Amino acid sequence: MSTVLIRGARQLVTLRGPAGPRRGAALLDLSIIQDGAVLIRDGVIDSIGQSRRLENVGAARHAKVIDATGRVVMPAFVDLQTSLVHAHPPPRNFERLLEHYDDPDPEVFRDVLDEGARALSRLSSQTLRRRALSIARGMMHHGTATVESRSGYYLDETDVMKVLRVQREHEDYPVNAISTLLLCPRRGQDVIQWAAWTCKELLPRVRRRRLSTFIDLAYDPKVIPLPIALHILNAALELGLKLKVHADFFALSSAVALALRAEAISVGHLRWTTSDEIRLLANSSCIAVLTPGVDLQTGLSHAGSKRALIDAGVIPALASNYHAELSPGYNMQLILLLACRLYGFRPEEAIAAATINTAHALGISRAEGSLEPGKQANIVILKVSDYREVAYHAGVNIVEKAIRRGETVYDAAEA
Repeated sequence: MSTVLIRGARQLVTLRGPAGPRRGAALLDLSIIQDGAVLIRDGVIDSIGQSRRLENVGAARHAKVIDATGRVVMPAFVDLQTSLVHAHPPPRNFERLLEHYDDPDPEVFRDVLDEGARALSRLSSQTLRRRALSIARGMMHHGTATVESRSGYYLDETDVMKVLRVQREHEDYPVNAISTLLLCPRRGQDVIQWAAWTCKELLPRVRRRRLSTFIDLAYDPKVIPLPIALHILNAALELGLKLKVHADFFALSSAVALALRAEAISVGHLRWTTSDEIRLLANSSCIAVLTPGVDLQTGLSHAGSKRALIDAGVIPALASNYHAELSPGYNMQLILLLACRLYGFRPEEAIAAATINTAHALGISRAEGSLEPGKQANIVILKVSDYREVAYHAGVNIVEKAIRRGETVYDAAEA
């Protein structure tokens, strides 16, 4: 039986609190323990408390000690809507995106994404897996322990299955990868035929082979009529798949109404959310996934509406939305900074939105997202002395140690 004691934390950010996701004033309560300690047994948190108390617990006497004196210790990040599986984008596409910064041309973006899909199609599963492993390693080094890996392009059947298989082959990943199937017709595809194939062939095959836990429908009412969208979501639900919805990147409306009607776990890409939709979200359990990395990459920032979500009582979740073209950064520390700078979040709100709330968005809050007895010991020790600094540094990795299931998987001193 392996036992580890993390002791001496200047601030132990536990995020202990109510069973559900945080919203409103609850986002500000990080449940911090001064001079805190965590006792870990076999990869699971045994107990938390002040160092002097846990050091005297019998199980701690022969434990491996990790000294966190003067440091912030907190739950590892849980990230959403990432695309681990992709090809290397050519530099010319970056130049094309820069030409339309702050005023995206939908056709240019579609061309770039289509080229990304073609490049992915040419690569073998083995090559894609090597790339995914490298990205997952970088995520863990920056403090992320669990990610939602989503098939991030509009792909044909062969490539969809290839990506899903790579996403599910995560035993060797340094992070826990939860697979999500992105649903969206390719440009110019007959939507009725695509929907029929999705419901009758794709979804049953994915479920039968256990290739995905969630489906995430990219919704644009001008492309997918509402009755067809509901039919697809109902078909997925009947198969036992969990539902997520987001507005297609090029849509000029939100997907809030569809998400609420389908009782989806989360809704994303909230660029055009109305005040009425915010009010409806605030009265629901649907989680609003916010992606400031996309705003940074594209130049699109709708800061006012994002702060309005918090003020209205909507449940927020922060995600890197890591994507080679649309959001090419997986450092959740930067995402927290952007949420504070672009959206007006407070550091406490950003931390809660990137840990316990993202865990709820993946249905894993009983195991991750906070530091509590019985949960997995997914923990980061940060080279700062105050939790507010987590949302301060831009482009600097402040992770000193990353711990997954009680094992140190990254140590800055040895890197």
